[in-house]
Amino acid sequence: MRGCSNPPPFARAAVVLSLVLASTPVSAAQPAAEAIETTPGPRALPAPPRPVAYASDKERLEALDERYGDAYPDSKGVGMRKAGLILTAVGGAALGVGIPCLAVGFATDSDDGYGSAILLGMSSYLVAPGAIALAVGIPMLVKGSRRRARYYEWLDEQDRRARLSRGSWRVRPLLSAGRTGWGLGLRVNF
Repeated sequence: MRGCSNPPPFARAAVVLSLVLASTPVSAAQPAAEAIETTPGPRALPAPPRPVAYASDKERLEALDERYGDAYPDSKGVGMRKAGLILTAVGGAALGVGIPCLAVGFATDSDDGYGSAILLGMSSYLVAPGAIALAVGIPMLVKGSRRRARYYEWLDEQDRRARLSRGSWRVRPLLSAGRTGWGLGLRVNF
């Protein structure tokens, strides 16, 4: 840049479209681009911070949860998912032990009355509560997972709104006076 004490401060992520209105004719030795370079321009605002790259989706969601989680108006579904998972696991284990005990107790009923009575008694305390725990736990697990999915969608929406409000795209008019005339253009930051 010849003869310019202060170069125009352009942001790293900026595109400048210019139209030069010269008060003196520009010679062939002095191209129009040089005329724009020598015109002092307005000070540029610092570029908005670049989005952070996360190692995993879980890490990204944890960061969004820290930033926006307290503002969520509904239940996040964490407690319902945990309770549903515990009830489903306990009910499945109870049925997993109770059904074989029931089958063996009925199969050995005619041979030995004492052993089959223990197995049938044990199965009655395992099968019915296990079935009830599964009947309650599975819907809780599904409903909690749906609430959690809605919460994650809400977090993504909040992140998208924040990125848009940061002004990732800005178009500003650019008018500057220089030695050879006026510069008129647009400054596009992205």
